[in-house]
Amino acid sequence: MGLDKSDVIVTTARGVHADALAEFALLVMLAHVKDLPRLQREQQAHRWERYCCSELSGKSLTIIGAGQVGARVASLARAFNMEVNAVVNRPSPERRAELFANDIFGQADMRVAVKHADYIVLATPHTPQTEKMIDAEFWAATKPGVVFINIARGQVVDEPAMIAALGNGQIGFAGLDVAAKEPLPPGSPLWSMPNVLISPHSASTAPSENRKITDIFIRNLRHYIDGNPDKMINVLDKARMY
Repeated sequence: MGLDKSDVIVTTARGVHADALAEFALLVMLAHVKDLPRLQREQQAHRWERYCCSELSGKSLTIIGAGQVGARVASLARAFNMEVNAVVNRPSPERRAELFANDIFGQADMRVAVKHADYIVLATPHTPQTEKMIDAEFWAATKPGVVFINIARGQVVDEPAMIAALGNGQIGFAGLDVAAKEPLPPGSPLWSMPNVLISPHSASTAPSENRKITDIFIRNLRHYIDGNPDKMINVLDKARMY
């Protein structure tokens, strides 16, 4: 309490998990587009039957909350020849270029940005402004059968509305690294939904994590000791709390 009014400098691990989270997002997209569940079922049944799957090339991806993680998702998606659109706080031509985006939208136009999306990646911070912003009205604005990937925070999503959208097919498939309550309660219907892939908030966990965090800490500590706090990176914006 009161941190926003203090002179205390707080730094974060922003960007440390960008590669791992972006790879998880691509994992979900590829598992969906190549119908990985079918392959697993056919293998278990010892059945060899050729089938036709789709491809990511030409598909539309909207990234909501495109910071460093979103930028990494965008760069990988473009490598698969996807159309990339992004929702950011302050859209500009410079931000569009940084995110490799075909188009860029402000938060007020979020539902316009997802209208034609085949895939949606949620990577926005959890703040009072983003609390449950992915609600029933949001899903009503999306294309039926959209694929949803949450690598943000569970509290950004109205979970009952998402479960309803998964049940009626508005969401065709979801890859969820987070939940409104963690651990995900044993009685949650998400566990048994066939169109849901659950990750136990582990998509960001990689062997390089501690090294990257330590590198940021050491760099910032050196600047602080040398009296150059203006050179510190990942300084927390206390107004926005990220």
